[in-house]
Amino acid sequence: MQEPSMSEVLPEKRKRSWKKVSLIVVGVLIVLCVVSLFFVNGYINKSLPQVDGTIQIPGLQEEVIVTTDEHGVPHIRASNDHDLYIAQGYMQAQNRMFQMELSRRQASGMLSEVVGEAVVDQDKYFRTLGLRRAAERSYAIYTDESKQVLQWFADGVNAYIQEATDANALPVEFLLLGSEPAEWTPIDSLTIGKFMAFDLGGHWERQAFNYYVMNEFDEEKAYELFPVYPENKRQS
Repeated sequence: MQEPSMSEVLPEKRKRSWKKVSLIVVGVLIVLCVVSLFFVNGYINKSLPQVDGTIQIPGLQEEVIVTTDEHGVPHIRASNDHDLYIAQGYMQAQNRMFQMELSRRQASGMLSEVVGEAVVDQDKYFRTLGLRRAAERSYAIYTDESKQVLQWFADGVNAYIQEATDANALPVEFLLLGSEPAEWTPIDSLTIGKFMAFDLGGHWERQAFNYYVMNEFDEEKAYELFPVYPENKRQS
């Protein structure tokens, strides 16, 4: 029987070699995927809000009891306002820290610092609008009691930020953006309040126009430019 030539044997060896390499590569990829899934799952679980057990929050004067209902809404029972607002800040941050961070950045015109150039124009708009400046002016005329409440809330938020940062347990969104939340301040809370008022008051341009018309034209001409509610839609 004629033995196979060298030229016939080499291709077969090459095929077996490539199959072996392919199996090794596939095996490595599977292992990497499994390890990645375990890492991501572990990180996400670590950053989830704690709904049972005991949490040590710095600054509390007495025990605070928080119960979470079937809808995931926390209910806080505290013996004094100081502990109530600290616990509220902590619980809100534990459940909504990433949303809170993006909200204060958007309202302050600092969102592009973490999101990128796509929102630079939006940041310019909000810096021009000056919601944060308005919040600072509002804070200056708040009562001492109101300022204290805002500070207690901020203390609770910062207690969570410090704890989560030390434990590397911030929401995974911060990891993806490569950022960490800065210290929370009363001005941040007020700025978000201004933003919510702006967002819910979507007709402010019309109100500004109405104000201009009433001051620049006589009443009869001004009312000609105002929208009229249809007669047949009015209730008797």
